[in-house]
Amino acid sequence: MNSQFQQQDNYNEDPSSKELNLYVQNLLKQMQDKFEDMSSNIVGRIDEMKNRIDDIEKSVTDLMNDLEVDDVDLNMKK
Repeated sequence: MNSQFQQQDNYNEDPSSKELNLYVQNLLKQMQDKFEDMSSNIVGRIDEMKNRIDDIEKSVTDLMNDLEVDDVDLNMKK
């Protein structure tokens, strides 16, 4: 029922209103597409940062383990 009224409204629109409506719809579509592109770009960068942080954590853990082994060796030699 509601779509019937919308169709009647579309028939009664003047050409400039139709053009404005199409322009706004197109603009909103472009904005939505750009937002989706930016969102996936941000998510991709966050994933890259996560991987880098994981690598740094592993490196720090490895360094700490190496230092503990060195400390144990030094204490045993004393």
